Amino acid sequence: MYSEERNSLIAVVVLIFIGIFILVASMLRIFSPVDLQESSVAKSLVEKQATNDFANLNLEAKAVYVFDVNTNSPIFSINENAQLPLASLTKIMTALVAIDMIPDFTLVPIRKSDINLAKGEKWNLKDLIEYTLLVSSNDGANAIANVVGVLDPLSSSKTAESNFVDRMNEKAGKIGLGQTYFLNESGLDVNAKVSGAYGSARDVANLFTYALKHHPEIIEATKYEKLSLSSKEKDHNAVNTNKSINNIPNIIGSKTGYTDLAGGNLVISFDAGIEKPIVVVVLGSTDEGRFTDAEKLAQAVLKDMNK
Repeated sequence: MYSEERNSLIAVVVLIFIGIFILVASMLRIFSPVDLQESSVAKSLVEKQATNDFANLNLEAKAVYVFDVNTNSPIFSINENAQLPLASLTKIMTALVAIDMIPDFTLVPIRKSDINLAKGEKWNLKDLIEYTLLVSSNDGANAIANVVGVLDPLSSSKTAESNFVDRMNEKAGKIGLGQTYFLNESGLDVNAKVSGAYGSARDVANLFTYALKHHPEIIEATKYEKLSLSSKEKDHNAVNTNKSINNIPNIIGSKTGYTDLAGGNLVISFDAGIEKPIVVVVLGSTDEGRFTDAEKLAQAVLKDMNK
């Protein structure tokens, strides 16, 4: 009898210990590999949330590149190495080559009239660069190329503009723009099948970053909606061709481009935080789509960085 009672007591104690063990195991989930797997998936989803911020933007562009200047690394991209027409994004290189080769106080005469510029009007190079980038003036770019090409000590028997375009292509090679080459200084289509310049979204981001680091003064004017700029003869009200200029927070600079072959292009830079410059490039969008594309991408960057 005593043995039976002792055995019963032992059985009860064992059952109690088993119950406690099962309870603890349940709390620690040591019997739930599925739960551990779900936890791992959840962590992975959190880690990939930055990508998800860009997943459903419904962009119109053929190529996109979002670049963190400080870390020298991409944040998001689509077809970033595709070689596409650049249109007036070309004028960024035009400005860089000009400011490298001649003093910014050099007088530049306008050779051809357009809606705003008069033939024979004379500008300081720096002011004409600002005007040309802000309103995307083809005649401004042509005047710059002509003067720099004439003054180029290495000029050949080519025309002044051709000499200048040679320097543009040399500069592209020197700063590592492997997908980029130029046929003219403005980016205007040469004909119905040939663009004035070609490059990739990645190259454009690197070009704009180079300008921000080495010649930020030529980009400065492009952060404003409009500026009053003057030649020696005339005051000009220069209006930015970037319609989204007031929709991008902490804008640093921008440049638009549009031709029949290129479609809508846009590069912008903005601060996503204190001294956190971001460059966004949109190529092959539509006339209006380039602005909404850039705004969506900027908002996605800010959402990702403010988590």
